[in-house]
Amino acid sequence: MKKVFLSLVLIIAAISLFSQCANDTNIYRFDYAGHSYEVVREEVTWINAATCAVQRGGYLVDISSQAEQDTIYDAIINGAAVSPTYTSISNGGGIAYVWIGATDAAQEGTWIWDGDNNGLGVNFWNGEGANGANNGSPSGGAFTYWGGTGAGTPNEPDDFGGAQDCGAIGLTGWPSGTTNLGDTGEWNDIQTGSLCYYVIEYDYILSVEEEQIEQGMLLFPNPADNELQIELPVPGDYEFRIFDRNGALVIQQSSGAIALIDISALSAGLYFVEAAGEFFFSGTFVRQ
Repeated sequence: MKKVFLSLVLIIAAISLFSQCANDTNIYRFDYAGHSYEVVREEVTWINAATCAVQRGGYLVDISSQAEQDTIYDAIINGAAVSPTYTSISNGGGIAYVWIGATDAAQEGTWIWDGDNNGLGVNFWNGEGANGANNGSPSGGAFTYWGGTGAGTPNEPDDFGGAQDCGAIGLTGWPSGTTNLGDTGEWNDIQTGSLCYYVIEYDYILSVEEEQIEQGMLLFPNPADNELQIELPVPGDYEFRIFDRNGALVIQQSSGAIALIDISALSAGLYFVEAAGEFFFSGTFVRQ
């Protein structure tokens, strides 16, 4: 029975960690047309960006109109204050990009919105732009904003080098210092393993509570000696329980969202913490 209980605790702790795949201090949130969005200022691959988006309850952004495109770009530059030169992607003309949910990884040349990376999604573009095979076109009148669109001829996607399978918003024209292939804010296909910031979309408006819950439980110091302070992001009355590695309850204490717990009687080792109230939080700490 203790083994079963410990497994449940470990699962809960893992879920808590997954929701924190992005540091909240690196996230800028905004709302548009009944959806919430997050600009995440952390450089990761497209696959890792999609994974984090799903873990947080959303998906890499799906852009379906010029108004949405303009809102997202404004949020990246003016809201999240992302520098247009925060990185340089060599396989994308030497400029900075932000990941979106566009990909043709499942089938080359068939571009879909697959922001949760499950291989399924709405097809919005087929083929390549003028800089590639020059056989591309939108699918069913879908909105697209590939590089060159503003000048009248989409040059992208071009699958340059044969390994560009994911879409991203260019923060300046490219190649660097020019607008020969694309202009500021337009999309380019770049290699999946490139390290870029990204935008998460949610099919609903994140409430203040949901945003707070995402921040999770804070435990410090960690490792701890004699006292452990626990802070929860949502005010309320909570029952704090601490379990050892065998699943045995070793401390139980009632408190508000900020608790100071005496752990001086505990042996050195790893412990699991849960806080149960209107909301549930969990975490781990080490007694040294």
